[in-house]
Amino acid sequence: MKKFSFLLVLLCFTAIHSVFSNGEMCLGGETGEAEYNTCQHQDDYKMAFSDPALANLILKELDIFEPHYGTFTPSWGDKNYQKPFLGLTSDDEYCNKQRAYWTQNPSYVFTQNNYMSSYGPTHFARRFAIDQIATNVMPNIQFKKNYTDPPVDISPEVMLFITGSTMHNRRHLMKQFSCMAQMSNHIAGHSSLYQKDLIALGSNEYYKGYETRKQCIKQFFPTTYVLSNKEQCQQFFNIIDSDEYKQLKKEHNIVYISKIVGMHAGSGVTPMDEKEELNVRTIYANGKKCGEDERRMLVQSFVRNPMLINGKKSDFRLYMLVASTNPFIVFYHDGYFRISFTDYDPHSTEKSSLVTNSAISPELHEAKETGMYNGRTYQELKEEQSWLFEKLQAYLLEKGMITDQNWVDNYLRPECKKAMIHLIRASQKNFIKRSTVFELFGVDFMLDDQLNLWFTEANAMPGLSEKNEILSKFEGQMLRDEFDIIFRLLRSRMKRIFNYVSRVIARGDAVRIGEDKVEIKDLQAHIEEFREISKNRFEPEYEPLADSTFTKIIDENYSGTQRYSGLLSEECL
Repeated sequence: MKKFSFLLVLLCFTAIHSVFSNGEMCLGGETGEAEYNTCQHQDDYKMAFSDPALANLILKELDIFEPHYGTFTPSWGDKNYQKPFLGLTSDDEYCNKQRAYWTQNPSYVFTQNNYMSSYGPTHFARRFAIDQIATNVMPNIQFKKNYTDPPVDISPEVMLFITGSTMHNRRHLMKQFSCMAQMSNHIAGHSSLYQKDLIALGSNEYYKGYETRKQCIKQFFPTTYVLSNKEQCQQFFNIIDSDEYKQLKKEHNIVYISKIVGMHAGSGVTPMDEKEELNVRTIYANGKKCGEDERRMLVQSFVRNPMLINGKKSDFRLYMLVASTNPFIVFYHDGYFRISFTDYDPHSTEKSSLVTNSAISPELHEAKETGMYNGRTYQELKEEQSWLFEKLQAYLLEKGMITDQNWVDNYLRPECKKAMIHLIRASQKNFIKRSTVFELFGVDFMLDDQLNLWFTEANAMPGLSEKNEILSKFEGQMLRDEFDIIFRLLRSRMKRIFNYVSRVIARGDAVRIGEDKVEIKDLQAHIEEFREISKNRFEPEYEPLADSTFTKIIDENYSGTQRYSGLLSEECL
């Protein structure tokens, strides 16, 4: 009896150790939820295939690689994908090896949060977010800058790839990285949202679908002319040669603002004063060279009646998480208002008066260089410049610009969410449809003095950095919630795959016909089934936490108004 009791205790200890190993806790389900648990379902850490080798052979037949070259030709792309990158090997067998690793030990996906990153240990995303909830299984790759060093193999334990640059331009997606049991943080084709000319062209085309349903979509995209497009370029020059334009210039000084594609932080944005208008006229020979000059420039209607905060212009940054493109699952996240340090003057020639961006603020530059500006530190200036939504609402109530005590919930957030939905619908056709990619976007808007919403631009890889204490805490929480959502989506997919392959084995649908070969009954039918179960959706036990700071706005697993979280009416789908 004593021997039996000892064995029972030993078995219990072994089970507990498997859950709490490496300092990680497996909490959730009926036992309660940790802030960022690593195992929400009590049986997931016990997962094991009855025949791991057979499971791997089955998945080798079902998990079919589909090459994606983007703008590359296949021959050039294949050559490019062999070049050095982050000191990592270029291994065409990597995803085969990673799949074999997972089939031997499927439980790690449910009990661990593993990642690799090109960011150094002091980077904001690591220090304030991912290092707090996950383990970097390749901690030294960001230091391998010398490509004469021997390249390093990517660990099969990686679950999330978090890189600053777009790895899909350097490696084959789902062959050399971002395999079936992994996720990577950039989406091929995302330029259709963040490149100013592409989203302008996409939005112009998208609005045409609502010409007979104008009640369905507010005009939140300023009138834009892409000057590399011959037709739009000629339309623009017809306008600025008109008497109406000349009258608007007399009344308002600035009618349009020019933007250079590919430039950020305010560096490519120029109010079209006399000097800039002359520059544009010279480049395009007053319209005669429309369609000839290939530089990526656009001009956009200048919002002449911006909402002012204490006499200064403002805009605001929101965040949008595209958690999946296969199908699209998109989340909204609050952001913060950014206030200029210079009083707004529509007749001014000072860029800092007309454009809101801390990168062009002389006050912030001086404070950063010298430590102070007018008796205020850099951190104090950033706090003065950056307001969360609640502070803005209090200001608007105090000034009598709104009367609704819940204006942010009742108006601002719903309008921003709907705008994000339309932006995705206008740009999504160019996004690669793969289950192993995600991306966080910074989406910028402004309000006019009637509190109408205007989109200014979207940014991939938004500049998250340590700001003031409030914003650093705010954005750190956001990133932790982002990664938690992605881990949950990954676990949902891999649980379905585990269960599906286990059923194939149990039913005898796969028979070995050699050491490294398997024959699957009705192979094509199984391939189609696998494609369906490999599409992303949240399993009930892996739904995002109730207190997540993200709100789902699109889920293409649903139809009708539910697809857009009830934010679009039936007639507007």
